[in-house]
Amino acid sequence: LAEVVRYCLKDVDLMKRACEQARLLEPHMDDDTLEADRRVNARGVAVDLPLVHCLLRHADRIVAEAGAAASAATDGAIGEAELRKTAKLRSWLAEQGVLVDDTKAETVRPLLAAGDLPAPLATVLRARLDVARVSTGKLRALVNRTQVDGRLRGMHGYYDAHTGRWT
Repeated sequence: LAEVVRYCLKDVDLMKRACEQARLLEPHMDDDTLEADRRVNARGVAVDLPLVHCLLRHADRIVAEAGAAASAATDGAIGEAELRKTAKLRSWLAEQGVLVDDTKAETVRPLLAAGDLPAPLATVLRARLDVARVSTGKLRALVNRTQVDGRLRGMHGYYDAHTGRWT
């Protein structure tokens, strides 16, 4: 054990001399920035959780209403889950005589604008647009990462990107 301790002390001394020679222990131009970054991450950012929960309820309502409308229009063939599953939705559309490469808004909007779709198809495509525009992943992440004091911490990073920018 004494031999290991002597080795460690030598190692620390060698590293200290190397840092002094390379001037690594002197103040660095980024020190103030790094300290500010540390303070920002320690303080955190206030999150309006009641607003986030309200937005989530609103999003869930939009998706539920779109799913119910699609289900009613298709006698249950297309519901909330199918509106999110592109392959299943495309398959059902093909069965109805509508062939599409995808169900992106850029594809669906012109079909609706043409105005010649049967009512059930138009209802399903409008519901698809409603469901596709609702994205709750970031809101749910806010809820999950916000601490009990209502603040989100550790989300700020100085020089995390390879270009040196903030992340």
